[in-house]
Amino acid sequence: MQRQAFLAVSAAIAISVYASAHATIIYVDDTATGTGDGSWWGDAHTNLQDALAEASSGDEIRVAQGIYFPHNTDHTVSFELVNGVLLKGGFRGGTGSDPDEYAPSKFPTILSGDIDHDDSNGCALDDDTNSVHVVKAVNVGSGTVLQGFQIVRGNAGFGDGGGLQIVGMGSTLQVLDCEFHCNRAASGGAVDHGGSQSEYFNCVFHDNVAAAFGGAIFAYGGILDIAQSSFWSNSAPLGGALEISEVASAEITDCTFTNHENADYGGAIHNQNSIDTRIVDCSFSSNTASFNGGAIYHLQGEDLSIIDSEFDANASTFGSGGAVLYSGTDAIFRNCSFSSNIADQENGGALYVVADDSIVVACDFDGNEAYSGGAIYASCTVFTSVNTRFFSNSAFADGGAITFSGTTLDALNSLLAKNQADNGGAIYSSGSISILVNCTVADNGATSLHGGIYSVGNATIRNSILWGNEAPTGSTVEQQIAVGGSATLTATYCDVMGGIGGATNKNVDPWFADPDGYNYRLRLCSACLDSADFDQVDDDVHDVDGDPANNGDATPDLDLHIRAVDRPNIADTGVGTHTFTDMGAFENCIGDANGDQKVNGLDIQPFVNCLLDNPAESDVCDCADSTLDGELTLDDVPCFVSVLLGVTDGCYTCAEGGLERGIADCNENEVPDANDIAEGTSQDCNGNFIPDECDIAAETSVDVDENGVPDECQTDCNGNDVPDEKDIADEESLDCNENGIPDECERDCNSNGVPDDCDLDPEDPDGDEWVSPDCNTNGVPDECEDDCNENGVPDDCDVDPEDPDGDEWVSPDCNENGYPDECDLTLPPGLGSYDCNENEIPDECDIAEETSCDANANDVPDECDILLEECVDANEDECCDEEESLMGGGESMMSSSSEGPCAELTEAECWAVFHDWAMQQCWGPQCESTGFEQFQSARAKLAELGLLFGNPES
Repeated sequence: MQRQAFLAVSAAIAISVYASAHATIIYVDDTATGTGDGSWWGDAHTNLQDALAEASSGDEIRVAQGIYFPHNTDHTVSFELVNGVLLKGGFRGGTGSDPDEYAPSKFPTILSGDIDHDDSNGCALDDDTNSVHVVKAVNVGSGTVLQGFQIVRGNAGFGDGGGLQIVGMGSTLQVLDCEFHCNRAASGGAVDHGGSQSEYFNCVFHDNVAAAFGGAIFAYGGILDIAQSSFWSNSAPLGGALEISEVASAEITDCTFTNHENADYGGAIHNQNSIDTRIVDCSFSSNTASFNGGAIYHLQGEDLSIIDSEFDANASTFGSGGAVLYSGTDAIFRNCSFSSNIADQENGGALYVVADDSIVVACDFDGNEAYSGGAIYASCTVFTSVNTRFFSNSAFADGGAITFSGTTLDALNSLLAKNQADNGGAIYSSGSISILVNCTVADNGATSLHGGIYSVGNATIRNSILWGNEAPTGSTVEQQIAVGGSATLTATYCDVMGGIGGATNKNVDPWFADPDGYNYRLRLCSACLDSADFDQVDDDVHDVDGDPANNGDATPDLDLHIRAVDRPNIADTGVGTHTFTDMGAFENCIGDANGDQKVNGLDIQPFVNCLLDNPAESDVCDCADSTLDGELTLDDVPCFVSVLLGVTDGCYTCAEGGLERGIADCNENEVPDANDIAEGTSQDCNGNFIPDECDIAAETSVDVDENGVPDECQTDCNGNDVPDEKDIADEESLDCNENGIPDECERDCNSNGVPDDCDLDPEDPDGDEWVSPDCNTNGVPDECEDDCNENGVPDDCDVDPEDPDGDEWVSPDCNENGYPDECDLTLPPGLGSYDCNENEIPDECDIAEETSCDANANDVPDECDILLEECVDANEDECCDEEESLMGGGESMMSSSSEGPCAELTEAECWAVFHDWAMQQCWGPQCESTGFEQFQSARAKLAELGLLFGNPES
């Protein structure tokens, strides 16, 4: 928000400076009939180019509503901005009332590249005649402003920036109140930001298209600031809306990104090799990438911060990171929400993070899905979750909420509830160390193993509650948490269902307020109150409460309430500085309406203030909600009084029907129901505080298979209200592998109605007389794996010298990249390999294996250099005479010529032009051109651009 305010103030200051200090205002109106000298609206220029030609630094050009074209016939002509000039559209114009009224949406001022007026409806462009760049800014500096225009129908072809091209590494342009749509380019369909330091404020970008990078904006180098802007329905393979590459600083604030659906990587944003990227108060919804990063794909980055932002219904169709994929050094996600994001073929339904240090603070993850890591897949040295909620996330394989690999997984004050997976319903960690402090892990489930947490390495849990997690196998404790065979599990001051042992741990129902309503706060009768170790609570080093002055205090609870509230008449059985600290993610603060960590007479006036909806600054009205129903009403008064007096009679109960905990005995075994449940002599799988046998007897729960377990507590993967076990027993569902899971619920990658492991079983348990091959024995049918040469064999089997598929063919992979050589040869330079001597072997392998010479060390087989007459072969041995080489080494450098297409570009920018060209060509033996001709064309293009053969070191 600070950055957003800064940009808004900057824009306002710029406009006020122009209004007060500019020497001249020049007027443009295509309907004017006066002298045309531009002195006022009646005598306005009718041609915007005339006004630009007249303007000088310090001037302002005001343009009335209408459509303006850069030229009548020449599509290479642009509206070129003048250094230090404010060019402003969106005026009423004319000679009537208030011609200076500025309202861009009311008075659209359109700069159009459709110079021959032949574009059809929608965004279809005439590729041959539209303006290459509608607007161009070359080496502009401070005070240059473009404001209040619609910029449309530019077509840069193989160039960048169809709507606006900014040239010059030091250029500084403010773009305000503008709309860019229906523009097209190789990269940056709407804007080529170049390496400038330009800002975009209150702009709209939609329906722009790029063939390679950045459907709306392509930023390569420089500094990028975007605020209060909207992006929707833009398209590019890399970054549907934005491409941010090698940018020193990028700040994106208060922006929306919606409905970008055609990207391969980064549905909305593709970011690579950039430093210090901040995304604040933004919304990403319904963006899709075919492979990785449904909303954001950030590769080789440094210091990514995403703050106060929302990610909803983004998807990675075949890859990882349904919302965000980040690979770099450090990343922080603070106060963000992630809901209904999907990466169901790969990992990380919301986040896929590979980093040194990654932190998630005060975020919500709800209903995300993935193959592994339903909410988060993290491969980090250290991954930290602080004050974060994980609800109803799911993974087909491991980690319904989190899958972690790395060194240390650290979770504090976090809630993981109702998540589902095959293994590790809440968390699956293959890291060395897993640490949980004051976490609540409840009502998660696994279809195979470990309903709660599974850690391959050592695990430590402190002050935490693990309850109601379920899996079909393992003891009750193992369904809550388990570690690998040689690992150690340490638990202190925890409540673990089934009993984990240790004098400080409990095995009692924690009495959550309303689990069905996702309310996992503790009732006043919970034995988890005032029973934890305060000194295990970490200091608030991550500033969870937004108050840096208190970072040395204990981290507040998940509701941001102070840790440790002392209540009357509840025994303090905890330890540490405050012996009245609660277990779990929430501190029960009922009655502590003034937030002083005590419940006494000083809370009466703050309670009244909150009830009258007139709280003082120090009043904590959440804690005045004594009934924990989420509302503060007169119903809370008797409860507050009861809490103040240290009793719960008639106020707060731990049983149904208003009864006090311990009174009901529905099974008539002379043991109170609450004790039955707490001691495990009765089960309460649905958490309604009534033993299951009583639910079934009273017919409030159905038990169709008569196994003593209410149906709602049993696995029903196909959602037909019948437990899976009964479906299989009644032969309503098949179970070919006899694992207790109906076949229709298992993974079936080839969609043949048979689970993959049955497809692979040589005994053909499904009886369909078909066994799918699995040459690499990875449990995935071969027909579902990558097969670049379409020979029916997975690529890794093709290149395996042991020929595991048994087809008596091993594809060469001379450069050992795991990709058959015949596929390498079909990719463009920079991604694939040349084959200039047409022997179907990548050139670098010819040289490495010494089947071709490379005497001049330019990475080109000498026989090709000889054909190109770029070296001498006096003895005709197909090796260049080293001392008489005409070309020299193969290092990449710019030509010394100051002319040509790259004359005004850096070397990196020039290489980007070459790669854009290469993406449009055909490569490999399947093309009409030969391998040598393809090599020649690449060399010719490099020469045209003033580049020598090779790739830049980056």
